Amino acid sequence: MSIWGNPVTAGGGGGLPLMTRGEWNALSLAEKQACGLLAIRDADTGYHRGEVVCGQDYRAFEIVQSGTAASSGTFAVTAGGDYSLYVVALNSEASTYNLNIAASCNGAALTGETLEYNPYYASGANRRNYRIMRFAVTAEAGDSIRIDLSGRSNYSSFVYALAFSSFTVLGKTLSTADAVCSGSYGTGGAVLYGTFAGAGGGTVNASLYTAGSTVTTANPGSNYKSAYIFWFAEAAP
Repeated sequence: MSIWGNPVTAGGGGGLPLMTRGEWNALSLAEKQACGLLAIRDADTGYHRGEVVCGQDYRAFEIVQSGTAASSGTFAVTAGGDYSLYVVALNSEASTYNLNIAASCNGAALTGETLEYNPYYASGANRRNYRIMRFAVTAEAGDSIRIDLSGRSNYSSFVYALAFSSFTVLGKTLSTADAVCSGSYGTGGAVLYGTFAGAGGGTVNASLYTAGSTVTTANPGSNYKSAYIFWFAEAAP
């Protein structure tokens, strides 16, 4: 069954596939990237009715669902798709723990990769003890995802981000103790950033990133608080 609708006329008498904005948004990341040139219609009247895009060039770093917990958490997937599940576990005290992360979907263990593990440092630009993992997830609406954190302290917690993502390679990391985190990276791509309040959980934000631009987190406060910024690039073809 086609979702393209009728073609719109392009120069030279050719045509472009046409879909509504809702239809485009409903496509998975892989489906968008499988498209060539197409027209997205936002209105049925007026001069400017939408835009022409090239799906093959589409890149995303979009959080669909997110949350936080101290040692374990479960959430139901709201829409089916092929996702990256990013989990950041961070210890907001002056110590080092393993911060072991496990994830499952409907009770079946998910295979993940540790993108970086960082011990605690008393000084420098990447001080906090953390582990960041990525799990590839193909899920249906209503599937139950559980995340467990062990090897932690009383000042540890995690955040998760279920995301459409073209970016899976970690490029640069920064983390601060009881202070705002701010910095830039020389390679364009995507960035994940936020704050932690000890065992009280944390925040997570995601956006595409322009090389050389500055990213600054919110102020996490003091007394077992933290902030982090992680930059990502695409995997080599």
